[in-house]
Amino acid sequence: MTKNPTEILSMSTKRGPAPETSGVDSALPVGAAVLENLLSREDMLHILRLVTIGQLAASFAHEVNNALSLIDGSVMLAREALPSDHPVQANLAVISRCGKQIDDMSKRMLAFGRTRSAREQTYDIQEVVYEAVELMQPHFRCNNIAVRMEVPSWIPKMRVERWQILQALVNLLRNACDAVAKTSRREVSISVVHERQEIRMAVADTGSGIQPQSLPLIFDPFFTTKGDRGTGLGLYVTRKIIEDHHGTIEVQTGPEGTTFTISLPLLQGNGETYSP
Repeated sequence: MTKNPTEILSMSTKRGPAPETSGVDSALPVGAAVLENLLSREDMLHILRLVTIGQLAASFAHEVNNALSLIDGSVMLAREALPSDHPVQANLAVISRCGKQIDDMSKRMLAFGRTRSAREQTYDIQEVVYEAVELMQPHFRCNNIAVRMEVPSWIPKMRVERWQILQALVNLLRNACDAVAKTSRREVSISVVHERQEIRMAVADTGSGIQPQSLPLIFDPFFTTKGDRGTGLGLYVTRKIIEDHHGTIEVQTGPEGTTFTISLPLLQGNGETYSP
Protein backbone atom coordinates (compact mmCIF):
# COMPACT_ATOMS: atom_id res chain seq x y z
CA MET A 1 0.00 0.00 0.00
CA THR A 2 2.87 2.34 -0.85
CA LYS A 3 1.78 5.82 -1.76
CA ASN A 4 3.46 8.63 -3.61
CA PRO A 5 4.37 11.16 -0.86
CA THR A 6 3.65 14.08 -3.16
CA GLU A 7 0.04 12.94 -3.54
CA ILE A 8 -0.68 12.25 0.11
CA LEU A 9 -2.92 14.49 2.16
CA SER A 10 -2.80 14.25 5.93
CA MET A 11 -4.73 15.45 8.92
CA SER A 12 -4.34 15.07 12.67
CA THR A 13 -6.56 15.55 15.71
CA LYS A 14 -3.67 16.89 17.79
CA ARG A 15 -4.72 20.01 19.59
CA GLY A 16 -2.79 23.25 19.35
CA PRO A 17 -2.39 25.75 22.19
CA ALA A 18 -5.54 27.46 23.37
CA PRO A 19 -6.11 30.91 21.88
CA GLU A 20 -5.50 33.97 24.04
CA THR A 21 -8.59 35.51 25.58
CA SER A 22 -7.35 39.12 25.60
CA GLY A 23 -8.44 39.56 29.19
CA VAL A 24 -11.90 38.10 28.65
CA ASP A 25 -12.95 35.63 31.34
CA SER A 26 -13.42 32.40 29.38
CA ALA A 27 -15.31 30.87 32.30
CA LEU A 28 -18.24 33.24 31.85
CA PRO A 29 -21.39 31.57 30.47
CA VAL A 30 -22.18 32.25 26.84
CA GLY A 31 -25.80 33.15 26.15
CA ALA A 32 -27.88 31.74 23.34
CA ALA A 33 -27.83 35.09 21.51
CA VAL A 34 -24.03 35.11 21.56
CA LEU A 35 -23.95 31.52 20.26
CA GLU A 36 -26.22 32.49 17.38
CA ASN A 37 -23.73 35.20 16.43
CA LEU A 38 -20.73 32.86 16.71
CA LEU A 39 -22.20 29.86 14.90
CA SER A 40 -23.70 29.52 11.47
CA ARG A 41 -27.29 28.39 11.02
CA GLU A 42 -26.01 24.99 9.85
CA ASP A 43 -23.88 24.63 13.01
CA MET A 44 -26.88 25.49 15.17
CA LEU A 45 -28.96 22.85 13.37
CA HIS A 46 -26.23 20.29 14.03
CA ILE A 47 -26.29 21.18 17.73
CA LEU A 48 -30.06 20.83 17.83
CA ARG A 49 -29.82 17.43 16.16
CA LEU A 50 -27.29 16.31 18.76
CA VAL A 51 -29.59 17.51 21.54
CA THR A 52 -32.46 15.57 19.99
CA ILE A 53 -30.36 12.42 19.85
CA GLY A 54 -29.54 12.88 23.53
CA GLN A 55 -33.22 13.18 24.38
CA LEU A 56 -34.03 10.00 22.43
CA ALA A 57 -31.12 8.00 23.83
CA ALA A 58 -32.88 6.89 27.03
CA SER A 59 -35.93 5.42 25.31
CA PHE A 60 -33.77 3.92 22.56
CA ALA A 61 -31.47 2.22 25.08
CA HIS A 62 -34.47 0.81 26.94
CA GLU A 63 -35.99 -0.71 23.78
CA VAL A 64 -32.64 -2.07 22.62
CA ASN A 65 -31.95 -3.72 25.96
CA ASN A 66 -35.38 -5.43 25.89
CA ALA A 67 -34.64 -6.86 22.43
CA LEU A 68 -31.15 -7.92 23.49
CA SER A 69 -32.55 -9.84 26.45
CA LEU A 70 -34.68 -11.90 24.07
CA ILE A 71 -31.77 -12.46 21.70
CA ASP A 72 -29.44 -13.47 24.54
CA GLY A 73 -31.97 -15.92 25.91
CA SER A 74 -32.60 -17.47 22.51
CA VAL A 75 -28.86 -17.83 21.86
CA MET A 76 -28.36 -19.49 25.24
CA LEU A 77 -31.14 -22.02 24.54
CA ALA A 78 -29.72 -22.74 21.09
CA ARG A 79 -26.22 -23.33 22.47
CA GLU A 80 -27.56 -25.67 25.12
CA ALA A 81 -29.54 -27.64 22.52
CA LEU A 82 -26.54 -28.20 20.25
CA PRO A 83 -23.47 -30.38 20.89
CA SER A 84 -20.49 -28.38 22.13
CA ASP A 85 -18.51 -29.28 18.99
CA HIS A 86 -21.27 -28.29 16.55
CA PRO A 87 -19.96 -25.80 13.93
CA VAL A 88 -22.88 -23.43 14.60
CA GLN A 89 -21.59 -22.90 18.16
CA ALA A 90 -18.93 -20.52 16.81
CA ASN A 91 -21.59 -18.40 15.06
CA LEU A 92 -23.72 -18.30 18.21
CA ALA A 93 -20.68 -17.18 20.20
CA VAL A 94 -20.18 -14.27 17.79
CA ILE A 95 -23.87 -13.30 18.16
CA SER A 96 -23.49 -13.39 21.93
CA ARG A 97 -20.39 -11.17 21.89
CA CYS A 98 -22.01 -8.71 19.49
CA GLY A 99 -25.07 -8.55 21.75
CA LYS A 100 -22.88 -7.67 24.71
CA GLN A 101 -21.18 -4.98 22.65
CA ILE A 102 -24.53 -3.47 21.60
CA ASP A 103 -25.70 -3.55 25.22
CA ASP A 104 -22.57 -1.72 26.33
CA MET A 105 -22.89 0.82 23.50
CA SER A 106 -26.53 1.56 24.35
CA LYS A 107 -25.53 2.25 27.96
CA ARG A 108 -22.74 4.57 26.80
CA MET A 109 -25.25 6.55 24.72
CA LEU A 110 -26.77 7.78 27.96
CA ALA A 111 -23.40 8.95 29.24
CA PHE A 112 -21.96 10.09 25.91
CA GLY A 113 -22.28 13.79 26.67
CA ARG A 114 -20.77 13.56 30.13
CA THR A 115 -17.04 14.07 30.53
CA ARG A 116 -15.52 11.12 32.33
CA SER A 117 -12.35 9.09 32.25
CA ALA A 118 -12.49 5.73 30.48
CA ARG A 119 -13.09 2.61 32.62
CA GLU A 120 -9.58 1.36 32.08
CA GLN A 121 -8.27 -2.13 32.71
CA THR A 122 -5.18 -3.91 31.42
CA TYR A 123 -5.78 -5.74 28.14
CA ASP A 124 -3.81 -7.50 25.44
CA ILE A 125 -4.17 -5.22 22.40
CA GLN A 126 -3.44 -8.19 20.13
CA GLU A 127 -6.65 -9.87 21.33
CA VAL A 128 -8.69 -6.68 20.83
CA VAL A 129 -7.41 -6.33 17.25
CA TYR A 130 -8.16 -9.98 16.47
CA GLU A 131 -11.69 -9.61 17.83
CA ALA A 132 -12.32 -6.46 15.76
CA VAL A 133 -11.23 -8.32 12.60
CA GLU A 134 -13.37 -11.33 13.55
CA LEU A 135 -16.45 -9.13 13.97
CA MET A 136 -15.85 -7.69 10.49
CA GLN A 137 -15.20 -11.03 8.79
CA PRO A 138 -18.77 -11.35 7.37
CA HIS A 139 -18.35 -7.96 5.64
CA PHE A 140 -14.92 -8.90 4.30
CA ARG A 141 -16.13 -12.24 2.97
CA CYS A 142 -19.25 -10.80 1.34
CA ASN A 143 -17.15 -8.23 -0.52
CA ASN A 144 -14.20 -10.56 -1.31
CA ILE A 145 -11.78 -8.37 0.63
CA ALA A 146 -8.33 -9.65 1.58
CA VAL A 147 -7.33 -8.77 5.14
CA ARG A 148 -3.74 -8.55 6.33
CA MET A 149 -2.78 -8.30 10.00
CA GLU A 150 0.61 -7.34 11.42
CA VAL A 151 0.32 -7.62 15.18
CA PRO A 152 3.50 -8.79 16.95
CA SER A 153 2.96 -11.01 19.99
CA TRP A 154 5.40 -8.94 22.03
CA ILE A 155 3.26 -5.78 21.97
CA PRO A 156 2.87 -4.78 25.66
CA LYS A 157 -0.50 -4.83 27.36
CA MET A 158 -2.33 -1.54 27.83
CA ARG A 159 -4.74 0.07 30.23
CA VAL A 160 -7.77 0.87 28.06
CA GLU A 161 -11.55 0.63 28.05
CA ARG A 162 -11.71 -2.50 25.92
CA TRP A 163 -15.14 -2.07 24.33
CA GLN A 164 -14.39 1.50 23.34
CA ILE A 165 -11.13 0.61 21.59
CA LEU A 166 -12.89 -2.33 19.94
CA GLN A 167 -15.63 0.00 18.71
CA ALA A 168 -13.06 2.47 17.34
CA LEU A 169 -11.23 -0.28 15.42
CA VAL A 170 -14.48 -1.72 14.03
CA ASN A 171 -15.53 1.76 12.86
CA LEU A 172 -12.23 2.18 10.99
CA LEU A 173 -12.36 -1.34 9.53
CA ARG A 174 -15.94 -0.77 8.35
CA ASN A 175 -14.91 2.45 6.61
CA ALA A 176 -11.97 0.65 5.00
CA CYS A 177 -14.32 -2.10 3.84
CA ASP A 178 -16.64 0.46 2.25
CA ALA A 179 -13.69 2.23 0.62
CA VAL A 180 -12.53 -0.86 -1.29
CA ALA A 181 -15.88 -2.62 -1.85
CA LYS A 182 -16.24 -1.31 -5.42
CA THR A 183 -12.57 -1.32 -6.45
CA SER A 184 -10.57 -3.95 -8.34
CA ARG A 185 -7.90 -4.23 -5.63
CA ARG A 186 -9.72 -5.05 -2.41
CA GLU A 187 -7.23 -5.08 0.42
CA VAL A 188 -7.45 -3.92 4.03
CA SER A 189 -4.65 -4.11 6.57
CA ILE A 190 -4.37 -3.49 10.29
CA SER A 191 -1.01 -3.22 12.04
CA VAL A 192 0.22 -2.49 15.55
CA VAL A 193 3.63 -1.15 16.54
CA HIS A 194 5.24 -0.14 19.84
CA GLU A 195 7.23 3.08 19.55
CA ARG A 196 8.74 4.72 22.63
CA GLN A 197 5.88 5.10 25.10
CA GLU A 198 3.10 4.72 22.54
CA ILE A 199 1.11 1.98 20.86
CA ARG A 200 0.19 2.82 17.27
CA MET A 201 -2.59 1.01 15.44
CA ALA A 202 -2.98 1.67 11.72
CA VAL A 203 -5.93 0.68 9.51
CA ALA A 204 -5.18 1.02 5.80
CA ASP A 205 -7.15 0.41 2.62
CA THR A 206 -6.47 0.37 -1.12
CA GLY A 207 -9.41 2.58 -2.04
CA SER A 208 -9.31 5.75 -4.10
CA GLY A 209 -8.69 8.02 -1.11
CA ILE A 210 -10.59 10.87 0.51
CA GLN A 211 -11.36 13.92 -1.61
CA PRO A 212 -9.38 17.03 -0.55
CA GLN A 213 -12.55 19.04 0.05
CA SER A 214 -13.91 16.33 2.37
CA LEU A 215 -10.76 15.79 4.44
CA PRO A 216 -11.24 18.71 6.89
CA LEU A 217 -14.81 17.55 7.60
CA ILE A 218 -14.44 13.80 8.17
CA PHE A 219 -14.42 14.04 11.98
CA ASP A 220 -17.43 16.38 12.10
CA PRO A 221 -20.73 14.93 13.33
CA PHE A 222 -23.21 14.00 10.60
CA PHE A 223 -20.70 14.48 7.78
CA THR A 224 -20.76 11.48 5.44
CA THR A 225 -19.82 10.67 1.87
CA LYS A 226 -21.93 7.49 1.90
CA GLY A 227 -25.29 9.11 1.30
CA ASP A 228 -28.20 7.31 2.98
CA ARG A 229 -25.90 4.41 3.96
CA GLY A 230 -23.92 6.53 6.42
CA THR A 231 -24.80 8.30 9.66
CA GLY A 232 -21.81 10.62 9.73
CA LEU A 233 -21.05 9.62 13.33
CA GLY A 234 -18.49 6.80 12.99
CA LEU A 235 -15.32 8.90 12.84
CA TYR A 236 -16.76 11.48 15.23
CA VAL A 237 -17.33 8.79 17.87
CA THR A 238 -13.96 7.19 17.11
CA ARG A 239 -12.13 10.45 17.70
CA LYS A 240 -13.95 11.01 20.98
CA ILE A 241 -13.01 7.52 22.17
CA ILE A 242 -9.33 8.05 21.32
CA GLU A 243 -9.22 11.49 22.93
CA ASP A 244 -10.85 10.04 26.08
CA HIS A 245 -7.82 7.72 26.19
CA HIS A 246 -5.47 10.74 25.85
CA GLY A 247 -4.51 9.63 22.35
CA THR A 248 -4.65 11.02 18.83
CA ILE A 249 -5.94 9.82 15.47
CA GLU A 250 -4.32 10.88 12.20
CA VAL A 251 -5.22 10.21 8.57
CA GLN A 252 -3.11 10.05 5.44
CA THR A 253 -4.88 9.69 2.13
CA GLY A 254 -4.02 9.60 -1.54
CA PRO A 255 -5.16 8.04 -4.82
CA GLU A 256 -3.80 4.63 -3.73
CA GLY A 257 -5.62 4.45 -0.43
CA THR A 258 -6.17 5.82 3.07
CA THR A 259 -4.50 5.06 6.40
CA PHE A 260 -5.92 5.99 9.81
CA THR A 261 -3.37 5.81 12.64
CA ILE A 262 -4.38 5.70 16.30
CA SER A 263 -1.67 6.60 18.84
CA LEU A 264 -2.27 5.71 22.49
CA PRO A 265 0.09 6.40 25.39
CA LEU A 266 1.26 3.48 27.52
CA LEU A 267 -0.07 4.90 30.78
CA GLN A 268 -1.50 3.41 33.91
CA GLY A 269 -4.42 5.02 35.69
CA ASN A 270 -2.02 6.88 38.00
CA GLY A 271 -0.15 8.38 35.04
CA GLU A 272 2.87 6.08 35.27
CA THR A 273 4.17 4.25 32.25
CA TYR A 274 3.01 0.66 32.08
CA SER A 275 5.75 -1.97 32.06
CA PRO A 276 4.88 -5.54 31.05
